[in-house]
Amino acid sequence: MPCGALSGFVVLDFDVPEGPKLYESRYDGADLPPTAMTPKGGYHVFHAYKEGITVPNNVKIIPGLDVRSEGGYVIIPSAYQDGRAWIAPPDKSAPALPDWFLSCLNKPTAPAAQAAGVPDGLPAGVGKGERNQVAAKLAGKYLGSPKWLTAEETFQILRAWAAKCTPPLAEAELRATIASIAKKETEKSPLIELVDSSELKNLTGPPKAKIVDPFLSAASKNIIAGWQGTFKSTLLLNVGVCIRNGLPLFGRFDCPQGRVLYVDRENTPEQTSNRVEKIAQGMHAARGGITFQFPKEKPDLADRRVREAYIRIIEKGKYDLVIYDSFLCFFNLRNENDNTEVRNVLELVGEIPAKTGAAILFIDHAGKASPEKIKYGIKVTPRGASAKGDWADTVMTLEARKDEARELRLLQFSKTRYNLPMPPMLLEVGTNLVFAPSGVDEICPVFTVRTAVEDNPGISATLLYQTLMTLTGCGKVTAIKSTARTVNLGFIRRQGKTKPVNFYPAGLVQNEDCTNNEGAENDEVKTLEYQ
Repeated sequence: MPCGALSGFVVLDFDVPEGPKLYESRYDGADLPPTAMTPKGGYHVFHAYKEGITVPNNVKIIPGLDVRSEGGYVIIPSAYQDGRAWIAPPDKSAPALPDWFLSCLNKPTAPAAQAAGVPDGLPAGVGKGERNQVAAKLAGKYLGSPKWLTAEETFQILRAWAAKCTPPLAEAELRATIASIAKKETEKSPLIELVDSSELKNLTGPPKAKIVDPFLSAASKNIIAGWQGTFKSTLLLNVGVCIRNGLPLFGRFDCPQGRVLYVDRENTPEQTSNRVEKIAQGMHAARGGITFQFPKEKPDLADRRVREAYIRIIEKGKYDLVIYDSFLCFFNLRNENDNTEVRNVLELVGEIPAKTGAAILFIDHAGKASPEKIKYGIKVTPRGASAKGDWADTVMTLEARKDEARELRLLQFSKTRYNLPMPPMLLEVGTNLVFAPSGVDEICPVFTVRTAVEDNPGISATLLYQTLMTLTGCGKVTAIKSTARTVNLGFIRRQGKTKPVNFYPAGLVQNEDCTNNEGAENDEVKTLEYQ
């Protein structure tokens, strides 16, 4: 809004930092003139413009106080939520300028904004031949960053300046100049491209190559978490040996031959050397070909220079997979539970796979799962901020499982972005440190059945089978077989040989024989098959 005779207002601008205190000392709040709060916490107080009283458009007339009068302007609150708001709305006439302010006019002040052409006021008018050029420059100032005024708001401000030109610049000519600059500002806006669904196929590139088919893709971001002593590092060394030699992981997942970089801050070179040698012998594979780095100091991947160093190494070595062991050894985090902080550093690390095409995999320590995740069979998650799981393309967890004769580990895939959900796998760790399928209830383990029954004592057969299918991704037949095996092993007990059939944790009900009619409740009869 232009100030002075054109609008009938003189505006006292109480600007931060001194202005708000000055405002509070001069206005008691009982009968305020029309007053607006500015986005920075200052105040615009509107008083009546009176002919015959010369009020210059001035800055710093006293500390914290600017004056907007003839040739000046202010932005008034509008429907746009820009931080401006009326404290005392303009629903009554503005009062005359207060005496304390008028007394300030007789004191020496800073040069007038209109005469000096300072940025806080409008510059002096110009002569013929300069008017359009200066008008375009001023329009760009108000239409663009950081003011972002509309064309109409800009016109209302500049019409006062146009009247000071010699000869005055016609309003129609001023509007045309502002419209031209507004169009150019609009063209600077970012281009938003739209595409029809029929054309999406043309925008997609070739499918991502699989480093471990189907769950580990090129240029992907991955995390595996587990408690201490679950052999996380040993599992990833298995992965490295398989990729280096082109061997199927666990004897079932294809691994095209590739190159692996293992950055290890958790283990000593001696420990790693012994593990690699055992694994390679157990797989009848070459132990060489995996590149290791054992940093003596923590390499902070949030540091641009550190990331660029690894990007150069990965590109030069043409590595397909980079393993970082373990997560907290590569970041200087103030709070690992702070989602914002963790997400920010992970977004930076995302540059590594994006620029090199290599997959990256962080080994992480486990954290306690939320009750909601436990309800769905997820008892282990990456430690700290949940932003890790949001960022990663694949999230795996590794859990130890009790067995009297063998070392068993449950590998679960809690997130897979580039392939269908993966069922959990029960793996056995041999004396040669090679991970292999246990051969026992791999898709729907008996301990999953036992847990489901322990969580829901007396669960019906139909509901139990549905629960197992949801938890593991198995089919109904597999759920029936796994339930029968769990009963035979004495982990749970079945009550009822005919409908209804219910299951209880071991010891809660009298033991009854398990028949081959686990599907009878669903009008099915299945023959038990043991793996």
